[in-house]
Amino acid sequence: MVTCAELLTQAAPRLAEESARLDAELILANTLKVGREALYRDPDRMIDDTAESAFDEAITLRAKGVPLAYILGRTEFWSLELAVDENVLIPRPETELLVELSLHKLASLTHPTCADLGTGSGAVALALASERPDCTIIAVEQSAAAITVARTNVLRHEASRVRLVGGDWCQALDGNTFDVIVANPPYVAKAERQRLSAGVHFEPEAALFAEDSGYAALEKIINDARRCLKPAGVLYLEHGDRQGAGVRRKLAAYGYTNIETKRDLNNLERVSSGLHLS
Repeated sequence: MVTCAELLTQAAPRLAEESARLDAELILANTLKVGREALYRDPDRMIDDTAESAFDEAITLRAKGVPLAYILGRTEFWSLELAVDENVLIPRPETELLVELSLHKLASLTHPTCADLGTGSGAVALALASERPDCTIIAVEQSAAAITVARTNVLRHEASRVRLVGGDWCQALDGNTFDVIVANPPYVAKAERQRLSAGVHFEPEAALFAEDSGYAALEKIINDARRCLKPAGVLYLEHGDRQGAGVRRKLAAYGYTNIETKRDLNNLERVSSGLHLS
């Protein structure tokens, strides 16, 4: 058997990331089912063969580029811990802008209604529910495997007003109308595949790539959301950092008003919105 300290010393050089030591510590803590601070309190703790083997397997996956969140089986979004696996996208910090803008719209409403299209792990729906427990939220997802992950998170956070629905974007909303519709659909053009970071290639392609230079899902939602928004309802769309102008044009073409695009913390165009008047 080896100690915690010895395992970490051996593992870190196998990882190419700048965060190699941190990743190794998080993986070991996860393997041992302890907090990371426990590794510092007891660096001489002996690790049995079963745990050592599990740790080695996880480090091998990380060395191959598998995202840390998939190895740990969890990530954080909007200060919420969420279960994730290879069936859902790993929520990004920039997607929190989608939550911020939606909450601003909902602030003036009592018992509002919201639809989250392409909910994946349920990240956006659960973030909204955590801030507005009076909000009724329909979270739509095409992938049955992703819905299983989202259901785990809904139950974990006891989000009773979040209802998961399987189906295709607005078609799954069954004629209901909403104050706010949010969506983080696939928007990466297949030609852009090589621009993506290595870890992204482990995430589900259906949640990443779209036809028509990345605009296919965006345009379908823009078109269909008109019949699912209440008067003065707002559609918020996350998109690629070079798609802002294109999304604004499509929103205008389909009759939305008060169209605008907001930038993320990296000063990149990230979320566009439009108001539906009738």
